Amino acid sequence: MQTLLSHLLLNSSYTGVQELKQTGKSIPSHMEIQEALVTMGDKEKEFAGSSQWIGAVEVAMSITYFTSDLIDCKIINVSEGAELVAKAAELRSHFLTHGTPVMIGGDVYAHTILGVDIN
Repeated sequence: MQTLLSHLLLNSSYTGVQELKQTGKSIPSHMEIQEALVTMGDKEKEFAGSSQWIGAVEVAMSITYFTSDLIDCKIINVSEGAELVAKAAELRSHFLTHGTPVMIGGDVYAHTILGVDIN
């Protein structure tokens, strides 16, 4: 999540990002992310300060929260790696249109995609 927000702030000219830059907000710490999820009612109070992981839904919620609803996230469900091939054109379109990294995750794994090569 921090990588996605950092990329947006450093490399994007979207209206929402420009507005966000004007607020002077910085990339939130792990504790700030955890506290935000507690504040939003997604996690119990004990979550703040823990070493528990967050998933794609929490990442999307946090980005929306920390950007004051200026940035929307889209979640695409892929139940196994083989299905990702079917999403290649959509990912390509995302990189050509938006250029931002894409977070993928499942179970306890998370990865960041920075681009695709379609042959």
